[in-house]
Amino acid sequence: MGKGQKSLTLTESLHNSLTQCWERNEVKLSKKYGVSTFTGYAQHLIEKGLEDDLLETRFEIVNRFENEIRVRDYFLAKDAIVQLNVEGPYGTVFCALDKTGRCPHVGFVLSDSDVLKIVKERGISLRRSPKSIPLEEAAEIFERFVGKKQELSDKEFIDKATSNTDCDQAQAKEMLRMLYSDYRIVITQERAGTYYFRKATS
Repeated sequence: MGKGQKSLTLTESLHNSLTQCWERNEVKLSKKYGVSTFTGYAQHLIEKGLEDDLLETRFEIVNRFENEIRVRDYFLAKDAIVQLNVEGPYGTVFCALDKTGRCPHVGFVLSDSDVLKIVKERGISLRRSPKSIPLEEAAEIFERFVGKKQELSDKEFIDKATSNTDCDQAQAKEMLRMLYSDYRIVITQERAGTYYFRKATS
């Protein structure tokens, strides 16, 4: 054992489970976590667990409902209600306390394994564009494209955004997710996999 290293004893069953998981998914896990050995994989899991435990000193999930999770923020001494909106392909998460889908409360909820299971089952997309567009700018773009129309399809918006702005398809889809998450737009109908949006009424 090298300098600065310590041993850790695991039960045989746990060790076997870790080994089997690594051997069956080595290529995928190596790319996902940036590790190249079984030891590196096991260490990553321990570090991630420690990170989650440290994070929980500020946040705690105190109630779970079908489409709503209450998070206690001990730093703010407040509870945040994080809502899971699962309508259509643009399912999102939204924090009622911070009025956004991009706050630490949402991040904490989305790191919870039980929530991730729900998210996966319901098809909520967690992908975010690497260069996100500010919400107000996204709203202005949507209003410009919808013009005097009552509604605009997701495909129309994506085509217009990629043709008339510097956005790529990922950023255009992300703008729809943001606007839908923050209740700036709502889905009016769905036809053959195409979703139609209009501005939300206050």
